[in-house]
Amino acid sequence: MSLSGIIVTLILAAGITASPTGLVPRQANNTGATTASGASLKCPSGFRNVVFNTVAPGQANWQKRFETVMSIGVTNWIGFSVTPISQNGNYGKPAFSPDSNQIPLIMSPDDMPYARDNILNKDGAVVGVFNEPDFSYLGATWKKDAAPAAAIAKPFFAASMSKPTMLLSPGIAFTGSGYLEEFYANCPGCEARTSIISIHVYNSNSDAAISMIQGVHAKHPGKDIWITELAPASSPHQDSTNSGGGICNLSAADTQAWMIKVLTWAVSSGYVKKVFWNTGEWSPDFGDQCNPSLTDATGGLTPLAQVYKGICA
Repeated sequence: MSLSGIIVTLILAAGITASPTGLVPRQANNTGATTASGASLKCPSGFRNVVFNTVAPGQANWQKRFETVMSIGVTNWIGFSVTPISQNGNYGKPAFSPDSNQIPLIMSPDDMPYARDNILNKDGAVVGVFNEPDFSYLGATWKKDAAPAAAIAKPFFAASMSKPTMLLSPGIAFTGSGYLEEFYANCPGCEARTSIISIHVYNSNSDAAISMIQGVHAKHPGKDIWITELAPASSPHQDSTNSGGGICNLSAADTQAWMIKVLTWAVSSGYVKKVFWNTGEWSPDFGDQCNPSLTDATGGLTPLAQVYKGICA
């Protein structure tokens, strides 16, 4: 079957019909973004984005890999660094550093002086205030309970009050834990200063993934959401950060259908403005099951990347 035929089959499996102008959910929604009558699915500006993890610059054809992903309609990328990755030893200080498209993240309190001095004064700048402070990846990343994390963040939020920079909330791993609500309860004025709620969503059940996003929006109804990490699973053995584990058994076709269903819903929600698919590099550890890679071992696009390319009209 041709790639176009595969995508059509997946679209139908995900509960979506095709129109001459785009992808349309079979059921009408009440947001006006897409309807069963045939209006095209219009993604928000800059909707499709990507995550490049620290291993990415060490893979074959790094520059080609990055440029290939960006060529399919991707706007921004997240690297786990507040500085350009050319200055970050965790990324190997690569010769090619695409800094202009990077969304910087404050990974720990040590990053706050740099962000204050180099990011807050820039028109149109964006910075994430902590990445998964509720979860330490392999014990290597900074983690802190919500109340003390809020105390640490207060001076940075205060310094940002008269600045043009867009602030992202702490990018939480556990959407249903109450961490973000406790953080803001201990940081008066910080939620009002926050421009976007940032969350990470991993769950191989597409309905459960959507429910996770809806739950966050219900607690912060006045804020738009960026899903700054999104995939059915974050590793072969971590099906859901909320359930605490499990092996993701989705086939390649099921993974593509998952992407179509979740992203189509996200566009129709009206409040999910950006998604960052994880991951842009090749992830051989997944094998054939649940593999979220947008590029293959050589740096070329995977079939999943072709689906990502076709999501938006």
